[in-house]
Amino acid sequence: HPFWDYPAHRGKPVKIDVYSRAPTVELLLNGRSLGRRGAGKAAGYVAPFEALYEDGELTAISLDGSGAEISRHTLSTPGKFASLAVEMGEPVGDIIYADISAVDAAGRLVPFDDKRVRATVGGCGELIAFGSGRPATDEGFTSGVATTYLGRAQAVIRVNRGSDGGGADGGAGNMGGADGANGANGAGSAGVAVAGGGAGNAGNAGRPTLTVEIA
Repeated sequence: HPFWDYPAHRGKPVKIDVYSRAPTVELLLNGRSLGRRGAGKAAGYVAPFEALYEDGELTAISLDGSGAEISRHTLSTPGKFASLAVEMGEPVGDIIYADISAVDAAGRLVPFDDKRVRATVGGCGELIAFGSGRPATDEGFTSGVATTYLGRAQAVIRVNRGSDGGGADGGAGNMGGADGANGANGAGSAGVAVAGGGAGNAGNAGRPTLTVEIA
């Protein structure tokens, strides 16, 4: 899982698998070492650990044969939901995929506070599907409304190349910190407005504009 946020398991034992090509991995929980384990090819590229869960920072450090650090990766427990963030991919033909995430004030994914979200597309595009990976739902993919699953949803947009419509050049949306400029400019493919509960719109003329807000 790409997050460290399990409120139902506070103080309870959890198993943690770290995947690494390095021969050794050290795991830190809030700065305390949980030990070193073999990884790499000899261990099937998996270093298993156990710990009592607590909020904070979980850091995995890859070490070479001499014990020197190669790299590290940290997962941090997020705060409360603050806004929605959007990251739009490059067009694939006439299709654009946009990933929507529920994030805290620092832009970290908030996986266990799912939101019912509405998506609309303006300018020279149309929303052809919107949904999440939620395994049990009666929501359709064409209604423009979906509930996030583990904090995420996805919109699929068709670009109408023959249209010269443009988005509104309006107020700034409530952007999630992790996506920052990437969400704001749609990775160069579209203008994006992200509303975390009533923020405004922003758009680029001649390109699709995606507005996402709490339903």
